[in-house]
Amino acid sequence: MRLLDAIVELVAEHGYAKVRVGAVARHAGVSLSTFYEHFEGKEACFLAAYDTVCEGLVAGMVDSTRGATSLEDGIRKAAAGYLGWFADRPTAARTFMVEVRGAGPAALRRRSEAIERFVDVASESLRRVGRADLPPPRDRMLAIFGSVEAIAADRVLAGRAHELRDVVEHLVDATTRLLAP
Repeated sequence: MRLLDAIVELVAEHGYAKVRVGAVARHAGVSLSTFYEHFEGKEACFLAAYDTVCEGLVAGMVDSTRGATSLEDGIRKAAAGYLGWFADRPTAARTFMVEVRGAGPAALRRRSEAIERFVDVASESLRRVGRADLPPPRDRMLAIFGSVEAIAADRVLAGRAHELRDVVEHLVDATTRLLAP
């Protein structure tokens, strides 16, 4: 939907606080009344865009890890899927890794829920590779995901989202060591 794309682009460029509903409507090529037919306001539009991105990421992670044959293979596929998605979409990466933090309490709750879903997908992937000792404690999984996100956000903030695929092997190595029995 054009409105979702518009808010993602404008938030990446100007930051959540500076984006106005009128600008989103103009950028999407729709009237203000059309915007309000779909959303109550900027926050509702932003959250819908965030949910759409998360659905795509979760589906991609599930698909990419489905054929994993080992712990290392599963980690590699999950990391490549997650980081590759954002490498291909630097604007979305900035909006959803960086700017979401300034979008208010509802956005932060959605972010926490999304992280829980990513952890659930990763834990299920670990179970599928047959490791009886996995998944590890939830806090360890959250630490791993937080590390991945921090590395990715660092690249995104520096304008280097295109380099996200370059860190996959480093993450595979570090994560494999963290998950070693």
